[in-house]
Amino acid sequence: MYRLLNIQTKVLHINEFIPKFKILSNNFEPNTDTFFDLLFNDLKNGLVISSKSSIQYSRQSTIIKPNAIYLGYFNKIDRIKEDNQVFIFLSRTTHNYSYFSFYREYEGVVNKAVKLFGLDRNFRG
Repeated sequence: MYRLLNIQTKVLHINEFIPKFKILSNNFEPNTDTFFDLLFNDLKNGLVISSKSSIQYSRQSTIIKPNAIYLGYFNKIDRIKEDNQVFIFLSRTTHNYSYFSFYREYEGVVNKAVKLFGLDRNFRG
């Protein structure tokens, strides 16, 4: 199936995998200042994939491929400018051919966000 769908794979021995795992699991946002510095840099210098204006509303939508992967998960930025306000959405684009939710991955993202930003306004964690 991997060859048929042209999915690139590489088999590693455990001794080869451990150093790569440490790199992949590294949190590149040790604090909120670094997180927002990376985000502002990507908003300014990231690769613009598409940009379009709304005919009906005063809205400009831009999709950016960032240089950083935020919270170890998000690899796409949607920037929407509407009525002199800017909204930023982080999302993920993947080439995964399976259709299931990997809840442990979501749990890891939420835990990283809580560790980075603290509890939410309602203090519900």
